[in-house]
Amino acid sequence: MIRFRGDLSTASHEIGHFLDLHYDLTTPWAGKRTKSPFDGELLAPVLQHTSKRHWLLEKRRREGVAEFIRAYTLNPAEASRVAPAFAKHFESTVPSDLRK
Repeated sequence: MIRFRGDLSTASHEIGHFLDLHYDLTTPWAGKRTKSPFDGELLAPVLQHTSKRHWLLEKRRREGVAEFIRAYTLNPAEASRVAPAFAKHFESTVPSDLRK
């Protein structure tokens, strides 16, 4: 939820949730106990500071996507360094005009 005007960090996180849902970034791995090829990156502590340990895997994965997109918005090179496989998936799935 965006509470303050100009809060780019929170806005990009929330946009990340929208992009995840709209472009099915994690939907193929939404089933119970289904592993994603990106779990090693999306579930890494650096992308999980908004998640709770007791949350279901799918929800923690979606938070990882939102945090990746927050990082990508602020520093694409660093986000791609932290999550290179997911960065390739993101860049090949989301149209380039939406990533500018």
